[in-house]
Order: sequence, then structure tokens, then C-alpha cells
Amino acid sequence: NEYTMIQLEAMLDGEDIDTTEKKVEMTEQEDESVEWNFKRQYLQLASAIFVAFAHGSNDISNATGPFAAIMEYAVTGTIYNDRWGLPIWIYVIGGVAIVLGLSLLGSRIIQTVGKDITHLNFSRGYSAELSTAATILLATYLGLPISTTHVLIGSVTGVGLVPAARGTHGADTKQGIDFAILRKIFLGWIMTLAAGGLCTIVLYCALRPLIR
Repeated sequence: NEYTMIQLEAMLDGEDIDTTEKKVEMTEQEDESVEWNFKRQYLQLASAIFVAFAHGSNDISNATGPFAAIMEYAVTGTIYNDRWGLPIWIYVIGGVAIVLGLSLLGSRIIQTVGKDITHLNFSRGYSAELSTAATILLATYLGLPISTTHVLIGSVTGVGLVPAARGTHGADTKQGIDFAILRKIFLGWIMTLAAGGLCTIVLYCALRPLIR
């Protein structure tokens, strides 16, 4: 328990227990002050909006890219026509689809990323989301299609390693990260990559005779 950990630290550092307890209490008070500032100034909300903006700039572009290319070919007869501007309704379809997907099916992913990997408070959530948004926007600027999910999982994992390394003992602090959840996520990435390619091959082969 926490008291035993305090005793162990005191023995290892050559300090008395009272001194170690005071250090822990001061650290917890500082943490509470920091979290209050993040909560009061709505920094977590701002970073979440920033991630949503970055997500739209990259992942939604990934999703609508093939459809946009098909529409361009249908209208102009080529997919390299610089005069063809992307219609606004394609953007609208992408935006509506992401909202529907989030509202209807997003709760389990929110649970996994927000709670199951590691403990997140206001400051940790802000750090993870801000770094995620910055990474995605940089990739978007460079024209690199990346996965928001991959970047966010990496950011959450990174911030989850900090309390484990620091050895905090706050009552609401979960030590480290849940590597069992991460293994499932990594396995899911590999399986969905293979499944997506296989399903595309099967579907294309099945539809090809119908469109000749």
C-alpha cells in the first residue's frame, strides 16, 4: 500500500518517514493545483478541439480521397485535371459521416483510449492531445496520410509512462500503462491491415465481371 511504499523510499534514501510523507503531500498538493488550472482554463477542451481539427485535415481526407478521385474521373475523364475543384458536398459527406460514426459507434473506442490504456487527468490528457494534433498537422502539411489513432495511442502511451517513471503515489494515479490493452491494439492493427486488403481483393474480383 501507499504507506509501505513511503517506508521503503525512506529506507532507500536514508530519510525518516516523516520527511518522505511531507514530500509526498507537497507533490500531491502541487499536482492538484496544476490540475485545477488546466480544468479552470479549459485547456483540455481546447486540445480536444485541436485534435478534432487535425483529424479532419488528415483522416477524413484519407477516407474521402478515393471517392473524390472516382468523382473527378467520372466528371473529367481523368484524375489529373488541375481545373477540377473538389465539390463542397464531398467535404460535407465526410463531416457528416464522422459525426454519425462517433455518435453511434464511438463509445467503446473512447473507453479504450481515454480510460483503459492509462490513467488520464487534465494535464496528461492535454499533453497527449496537443502532441497528437501537432504531429498530425505536421504530417498533413507534408502531404503524408497517417492514422490519427496510431498517433494518439502513441501519445497516450508516452504520457502514461511518466507517472511510472516518476513513482508518484497519488490515490487517483494509476501506475504506468496497461500493456495487455496495447498488445490487443497492436494485434488489431495488424489484423485489420490484412483483413482490409483481403476483403478488397475479394470484393473487387466479385464485382469486376459485373462492370465490364
